[in-house]
Amino acid sequence: MGRLTLVLGGQKSGKSRLAARRAAASGRPVVVVAPAVPRDAEFAARVVRHQADRPAHWRTLETFDLAAALTSAGSGALVLVDALDTWLAESMESAGMPVGDEPPDPRQRVELERELLDRLRGFAAAVAAGNCEVLVIAGQPGLGVHAGGPGARAYVDLHGLAVQVLSDAAEDVLLVIGGRVLPLLRDVSG
Repeated sequence: MGRLTLVLGGQKSGKSRLAARRAAASGRPVVVVAPAVPRDAEFAARVVRHQADRPAHWRTLETFDLAAALTSAGSGALVLVDALDTWLAESMESAGMPVGDEPPDPRQRVELERELLDRLRGFAAAVAAGNCEVLVIAGQPGLGVHAGGPGARAYVDLHGLAVQVLSDAAEDVLLVIGGRVLPLLRDVSG
């Protein structure tokens, strides 16, 4: 059976470093799923830095189809999804939903939220049914600076819902703050 771990943290909290250390220590073949479209020079440089930080023998899949990435990774692999944030932002933008200052269409927002959360539930089910260990890295934008525009607030809201979906399915959820790790417990009261 597959195993899902969610690694949460703010920007530059150390979440990617923690996930990479766990992947390296797993003894499994590591496959990095990189759902990102570099749209500017600064982001492209970040992608290059992340690639340079990884061992050369780790395989990288540049895809937004997370469930299919599990199949491509192969049985027994450790799959490192880096990161939910870029998957979500690009998925929203490619569906025509703004993530900046423009207000999203309310009907489109509800439909897209349902679709993307369903995709994540399908991904979580594929993890559970498979034979991979999966680490998903996710930021915590709702803990930082307040999102400025209506589209940005829609992104933060959907991000929070997406994290809850993955957290519900995960065996472990880790919060990384300042390079330190705090395991998060399930709410057993309800």
